Amino acid sequence: MKKSAVIWAGTPFHSKKEAIEVAQQLDEMAEMAAPYGIKVGYHNHSQEFYVDEGKALLEHLLENGSKFYLQLDCGWAMNAGMYPPYFIRKYKNRILSIHVKENDKVNGPGKRPASRYDEKPAYQAAFANAKALPLQERQKMLEQFNAFLEAGKDKMSNQCRMGTKESNLNWIEIKEALDEQDFEAFWIVEREGFYDEPDKYLREDAECCGST
Repeated sequence: MKKSAVIWAGTPFHSKKEAIEVAQQLDEMAEMAAPYGIKVGYHNHSQEFYVDEGKALLEHLLENGSKFYLQLDCGWAMNAGMYPPYFIRKYKNRILSIHVKENDKVNGPGKRPASRYDEKPAYQAAFANAKALPLQERQKMLEQFNAFLEAGKDKMSNQCRMGTKESNLNWIEIKEALDEQDFEAFWIVEREGFYDEPDKYLREDAECCGST
């Protein structure tokens, strides 16, 4: 499989009905991208494992579309209580990529996620035209965004650095599950905010990939 892909980095949906709507939209995107040799994937967080009508929202998503793939964030999956090798095998040949990120506790998916029809924070809609806004308005957007990040900071408490003994993920088992697919999924190491020396860690990642 050619590894040219566009990954949708998540969107709110809170029910089987809304998951089906998103799946249809992803299939439409995949049809548009296919002539260019590009695959379309969806990236999960923990909330997509919220159960509605007997299945996780992410399961409803994958089972109601056939042309798009999944970029499975293994850290968020495990945080939500979903064992990544099981999920990979259940949806064999739908895992285009994984996010390599450690996790050290299971918190569950949390309360029912937001609806895709809920009103979005004003700063999100304004981002597309931020350059055209006065400096004062841009500063206000930044403050709102920082408040949003601060409110979600506790969610990162389950994340730990790569290779630590606290991790509850088994990357060998994950690789074995991925190797059962008919194509090779690509792995992406995701560095979270607690990696406070970006130059150092970028260099380490490059060295792991054989680059300098």
